[in-house]
Amino acid sequence: MKIHPTAIIDKNVNLAEDVEIGPYSVIEGDIRIGRKNKIYPFVHIKGKGVIGDGNEIHTGAVIGDVPQELNSDGKTSSFKIGNNNTIREMVTIHLGSSEKSKTIIGDNNFIMACSHIAYDCVLGNNVVMANAALLAGHVAVCDQAFISGGVVVHQFCRIGKCSMISGNSRISKDVPPFIMVAERNEVYGINSIGMKRNSYPRETINEIKEIYKIYYKRGINKHNALDKIKSIGFKTPEAGEFIGFILNSERGVC
Repeated sequence: MKIHPTAIIDKNVNLAEDVEIGPYSVIEGDIRIGRKNKIYPFVHIKGKGVIGDGNEIHTGAVIGDVPQELNSDGKTSSFKIGNNNTIREMVTIHLGSSEKSKTIIGDNNFIMACSHIAYDCVLGNNVVMANAALLAGHVAVCDQAFISGGVVVHQFCRIGKCSMISGNSRISKDVPPFIMVAERNEVYGINSIGMKRNSYPRETINEIKEIYKIYYKRGINKHNALDKIKSIGFKTPEAGEFIGFILNSERGVC
C-alpha cells in the first residue's frame, strides 16, 4: 500500500493492500476500495460505496457526494464502481437519491474531465464520456455508447448500446442502440464506425442499416414501421435489441 502522508483516510475505509493514494486526497465513510487502484492528489471519496479493481481516479474527482436533489440527503444511498475504469480530473459521481438506491458504474469506462454522473444513473461497460458530458438523474447508458463533449442528457433517458451522441447535443428522449444523434434529439444515421470498432459482423451492420431505413427514412407511421420491421424477421440479436428498445421506451425515442 502506498499512501501519501498528507492523505486523510477514515478509520471505516477498507483498502486493498496495493492501493496508491496521492497527496491531500480524502476518503471518508463506509468505503471499500479493491486492488490496484490509483487515486491521484486532491480526490475526495465519501459516503457509502464500493470501488472495484484497477481503476484510475484523477486529480480533483469527487465520488459519493450527496445528490443535487432538493428532497434527498443521500444518507442511506450508495454508489458502486466496477473494474478498470479511468475517471479523469474533476469528474463528479453522486450517490443514489433515496433509501437503498445506488449510482452504478460498470467496467472499462473512460470518463473524461469535468463530466458529471448524477444520482441513480447506471453506466454499462466500455462507455466513453468525453469532457464535460453531463448526465442528469436516473439516466441509463448501455455498453459501448460514446457521449461526446458538452452533451447534456435529461433525467430518465436511456442511451442505447453502441450509440454515438455528437458534441454539445441536448438529449431529452431515448437514443436507440447503434444510432448517431446530434443537436436536439436529431438522428443522423447509424454508428457504423463504432460498430466496426466493436467488431460487429457485416451481417449485423447490414440489418441495422435496413432497420434504420425502414424506421427513419421511408416516411411511414412509426407503428407501421415497427410492424414492417417485425414482419421481415431479422436474424441478429442486435436487430431484436433495437426493436425491443423502441417498444420499451417510456420517453419516446430520438
